[in-house]
Amino acid sequence: YRWVRPGDPDGVEPSVHPQKPFAVRLCKTRHPLIEKLQSFELDTDEIYTKLEQVQPGVVLMDTFIEEGVYPQCMESVTPWGGVFLHFLPGHKPETTSDAKLVGNIIELIKYAVNKEN
Repeated sequence: YRWVRPGDPDGVEPSVHPQKPFAVRLCKTRHPLIEKLQSFELDTDEIYTKLEQVQPGVVLMDTFIEEGVYPQCMESVTPWGGVFLHFLPGHKPETTSDAKLVGNIIELIKYAVNKEN
């Protein structure tokens, strides 16, 4: 997924980041991380929306706001077999200290490290 700037040469609609409270929820998928991740809610913070998907992936967590449904945590695999884990929610210091958010980051790291072994 990539942030699309205004005037994108491919004509893709620009990404935006509304700021409001939002919930990050688990998606319905059979991915092994789903059993380890936790849904959580955040106070007002940036929500990355209208990102362009540039490679196949699995959305593990998303958010639903009045503008639509947007992925917040994804896994994608490079053409060479490498794993990318994308975790977007939380920018403000007071938001990034949320225990469930931090717990999810720890689980993502453990998953990525074990994928390498």
